[in-house]
Amino acid sequence: MIFRHGDYNKDSYRCRTLIIGTGAGGSVAGALLAEQGHDVIMLEEGAYHTADSFVASVGASLSHLYRNHGVSPFFGTPPVNFLEACCVGGGTVVNGALLWRPEPYVLAQWKQTHGLQGYDYADLERHFKTIEKDLHVETQKLDPVRDLNSLLIKQGAEQLGWKAVPVPRAALNCSNLNRCMAGCPTGAKQSALQTYLPRALAKGVRLFTACRAVKVKHSQGIAHEVIAEVKSNGRARRIIIHFDHLIVAGGAVQTPFLLRRSGISKMAGTGIQFNYSLKMAARFDRAVYAEKSSPFTIQVQEFLNDGLIINVSQFNTLYLALALTHYSNEVVNRVMDNQDQFALYIGFMSSLSHAHLINVCNNIPVVWYRQNRHDFERIKTTLRRMAALLFKSGVIEIYLPLAVNRPVCSMAELEDLLTKIKPGLVDLVTVHVMSACPMGTNPQRSVVDPWGRVWGMKNVVVCDASILPSCFGESPQETIMAFAHEVMGRQIERSRS
Repeated sequence: MIFRHGDYNKDSYRCRTLIIGTGAGGSVAGALLAEQGHDVIMLEEGAYHTADSFVASVGASLSHLYRNHGVSPFFGTPPVNFLEACCVGGGTVVNGALLWRPEPYVLAQWKQTHGLQGYDYADLERHFKTIEKDLHVETQKLDPVRDLNSLLIKQGAEQLGWKAVPVPRAALNCSNLNRCMAGCPTGAKQSALQTYLPRALAKGVRLFTACRAVKVKHSQGIAHEVIAEVKSNGRARRIIIHFDHLIVAGGAVQTPFLLRRSGISKMAGTGIQFNYSLKMAARFDRAVYAEKSSPFTIQVQEFLNDGLIINVSQFNTLYLALALTHYSNEVVNRVMDNQDQFALYIGFMSSLSHAHLINVCNNIPVVWYRQNRHDFERIKTTLRRMAALLFKSGVIEIYLPLAVNRPVCSMAELEDLLTKIKPGLVDLVTVHVMSACPMGTNPQRSVVDPWGRVWGMKNVVVCDASILPSCFGESPQETIMAFAHEVMGRQIERSRS
């Protein structure tokens, strides 16, 4: 049963397990618990949008599916804009459907440093296989005509001797509409809307939409109710949801904010880690018709151990315009007149900087960070590597994520520009945020234990990107889902004993 704006006709509700959040972690938790016969309510602050509602313009969809219409900055120099989903299905609805297993060395490091027994690659491999089957994960074959923006980059990487690999995606029969960030109108993307949430609903889960968790009430280490806010007929009112068990899966900003404001964990949100996203618009020496291409097909992993991956990105007129926000109207118009020659590429770079929550501003989470002194040089190195790849692939102009008003046409021009640029002039975005409530065996260094339980609480579990102990370069969705499978498996086993 799905509750929408006008469906909340009671002031209080009760369930065995309340799950806050419906993204990669929450959706898995809801399906697995419901399939074991648990009475579950899932609570989602955002609205419920089905695939057929994503036919609106990309701009309108971005406004509906993201928190604050897509503007949620991490304050610092330079500010970093966090593209945070706010809808049923969470980030799985608006990402590129890239499903990567974490590198074995990452999990080995977490095991050694944080004591995560049962979370190394051999332990999680069964979950990876289950997830990839559930989400129909496969690599997409490149079309020699349609996918020039990918094939040229692959050829450029090969000429440089760099590793370039096909991308595994949860996209069944993708129609190449290049609308991933605005919701998939065909339902090809195997988001939570298409996979785990229907399973949960089929087993009787009650899904509360447009319902925001305001505070968790607890005493003596046991949480017992959540105060939530819903809107009906344009008016906001509060309801109470009573439960025996609470799973918080609101994401790496909203989850620690709720725990902090509820007085559950002072450490939550004190060590947020994230990836930088650096996007380049590239003009080739020929038409590539990127808007008709397959999105996210090739990934360059030559510098994966340095925390950098380079992806072919999705493309349409709006995304191209968003990559040119620092340029004059004259430059933008010139680009638009030649957009058939353009493609977009994105570098995901693991940041050395840490962020933390500040509980101010009308009960809205504010995130502040101080850029690590090494990150600026690493950003410049990333721009050099991306540019070298693009020029080798036949690109004649590169429009950088910098506050400048001209493209660069050679590595010499890029080097000259990088000697003059200051940190505050870099346009940074993040879509991958982790480690806000890290898992570990030491309560002085972690927020949750290896069973996902918040230290000091008997019945509160965290099950989202927050619990990943550190940032790594890849998209974390499959890792989040694998941890959710493991955590829920342990919780289900405990409930039987």
